[in-house]
Amino acid sequence: MRKKELLKLYEAAYEKISRMTVEAEEIRAENLKLRQEIERYEKEKAHANCENETLKNDFQKTGEFKEDSTVISCDTQFGARAIGRVVVNAAKSCNLITGKGESDNIKELINLILGRTEVAKAEILKIVTSDCEFHIKEEMINREVADAADYFESVIAQIV
Repeated sequence: MRKKELLKLYEAAYEKISRMTVEAEEIRAENLKLRQEIERYEKEKAHANCENETLKNDFQKTGEFKEDSTVISCDTQFGARAIGRVVVNAAKSCNLITGKGESDNIKELINLILGRTEVAKAEILKIVTSDCEFHIKEEMINREVADAADYFESVIAQIV
């Protein structure tokens, strides 16, 4: 083959590779968009399942569907469970403190725990009522529960 023929073949191959690269990028972008849409649909499905479960529970309790039945959102249910975990952890922490002996500052330590519990409850309520997506709220609420638990542990450590 001659140089001119080789050059034409090379240019044709280069153009084909360039077109294929552009097509591959377009396919990747479309794939990402579809994955995000699937994730959004899965979240909507989870919320719908949560509401359906609430309605089902109401039906099982009363034997009938109520049109004015209160449907509690998944966000609110998750927040309520988190507040429950914080309150139970606070009660256990207070119980540990009172069981460790007679100290002058036990009352102060219990007040610290109860105060932090109230702060955690307020923060969780603020998160639940925010306009964030559920997975972001979930992360923030879990972080608040963990922070409260760490605080309770640090208060308990003061009595030892």
